[in-house]
Amino acid sequence: MSPACEPITLVSHAGGRSLMICTQSDASGPITFGPYACGPVNFVSRACDPNTLVSHSSGPDHFRVTRERPITYELHACDPITLGSRAYGPITLESDASGPITFGPYACGPVNFVSRACDPNTLVSHASGPDHFRVTRERPITYGLHACDPITLGSRAYGPITLESHASGPITFEPYACGPVNFVSRACDPNTLVSHAGAPITNRSPAATQSLWGHARAARSL
Repeated sequence: MSPACEPITLVSHAGGRSLMICTQSDASGPITFGPYACGPVNFVSRACDPNTLVSHSSGPDHFRVTRERPITYELHACDPITLGSRAYGPITLESDASGPITFGPYACGPVNFVSRACDPNTLVSHASGPDHFRVTRERPITYGLHACDPITLGSRAYGPITLESHASGPITFEPYACGPVNFVSRACDPNTLVSHAGAPITNRSPAATQSLWGHARAARSL
């Protein structure tokens, strides 16, 4: 546990697959976390200033953050990654991971997600601020959203996209996908789906079930 006021840089080149790196910090300065570990990495931060987490670990990583300032994740891991945050500031996640990603923030601020991963991603958001998920990838992606404010989803994925939402605010979904898009919404407010995909889009809501086709721009409010 580190209560330091100055910036902290954590770099690991550990080679043992059984090695686990555990970091807990209450630092008020920015933290840069760059492990090159073969084992899993656990990161817990309560810092007040921005944190930058950079991981090249081949083992599963778990980053848990309780903080008030923005956080940026940069992930290049080969194995699954679990990100859990109750941060009050915006969260930015950039990933080139080849393994699945589970993203579960309970943030009060907006969430920005950028993924270039090759394997499936699972994104679950309980954020009260607007979420923006931008994905460039080739494998399926699943969105699970419980946000209270507007959500914008942008995808150029080649695989199928599944979106499940309990959001009470409007959702704008703009996929440029080559694969099918499945949308399941239990939201109380309007949802807007805009698609440039060449494959069918299936929209399921409590009120109706719709199927939209076409390369041209298609928009429908549920």
